Amino acid sequence: MDLNTDSHHGDGTRDIFGEDEDVLHFCFCDRSFDGGTKVDVRVPFGAGDEFYAENIKGLFRERVEALRPYMIFWEYGYDATMGDYGSRGISPEAHILMAREVKKIADEVCGGRLIIILCGGSRKDIANYTIPRIIKILCEGG
Repeated sequence: MDLNTDSHHGDGTRDIFGEDEDVLHFCFCDRSFDGGTKVDVRVPFGAGDEFYAENIKGLFRERVEALRPYMIFWEYGYDATMGDYGSRGISPEAHILMAREVKKIADEVCGGRLIIILCGGSRKDIANYTIPRIIKILCEGG
């Protein structure tokens, strides 16, 4: 199961797993598509922090619970943050909310198996705010 919260579409990941119905690729990006296990959620500029939280708590959780993946692989990008190159108008706090919810889903559905890789973003201030807080969330007991 792959979650992509980088501002841009995960074309490479989709190319690799496009034909594999056992892999959920859930992408927040600039387009909408729902192909069962391949889902793109269009994020309009200025959608706000709650847009991500609602979609992770709702549609993402539903798909994860239906597929019951072995693990969640999160392509974490903070470039959708206000002022960064892929800005969708969300605050740095949105990433903290996402991390809490994704970890909760991983704990409940995948036995806590969650891998996060850093994908995009250019502002050091956003990285310095979000990354240590996400690490702290990951280190908290399930």
